[in-house]
Amino acid sequence: MLLSGDCKQILQVISGGSRAQIVHYCVKSLALHAAFRILRLTENMRLSSLLNDPNATGTTLQFPNYLLRLGEGRQETTEDGMVVLSESVQKALDIDTLCNTVFDGLESDYFCVSWHTSRAILSTKTTRLVEIGAEVGSRFSGSYKTVLSADVVEDEDQNGLRYPAELRNCLTGGSSLPDRRIQLKKRS
Repeated sequence: MLLSGDCKQILQVISGGSRAQIVHYCVKSLALHAAFRILRLTENMRLSSLLNDPNATGTTLQFPNYLLRLGEGRQETTEDGMVVLSESVQKALDIDTLCNTVFDGLESDYFCVSWHTSRAILSTKTTRLVEIGAEVGSRFSGSYKTVLSADVVEDEDQNGLRYPAELRNCLTGGSSLPDRRIQLKKRS
């Protein structure tokens, strides 16, 4: 039997279970876990393929190397334990600069799928992504169309009390659930 994944991040779903119940059912809590032979990956295959790519430049490899150092705990930290951001990450201190840097050429290349798939903005907070989405959307001409999510939950009898309509109707990008109200614009 082969199990893979990060046991710290992947927990079994226990419907309606408490935190203690979920942890109790995780792989590390199994009686068989003591008999497991744990193998750890030692080479980042994506980075290796980039290193062997003849088209990869020093600039192309900066960010993957930074992520590797970060993941392995080798990235420089401050005295209080905060990670020192690489220069390439520090470039965009405000949303306007970030969007100008990442989406340079948006007006002329918006229709090109490969142009879009070669760009990404990552954030640890959904609210920040909502702000970025609004900024990028404002760069397209035209008006927004607002669409609303369905106003039901699965198994309404059991979950209706847990997620009342009033709560579902006020969800925003700051919650862990999808927004209730989404604004769409043609071409964005």
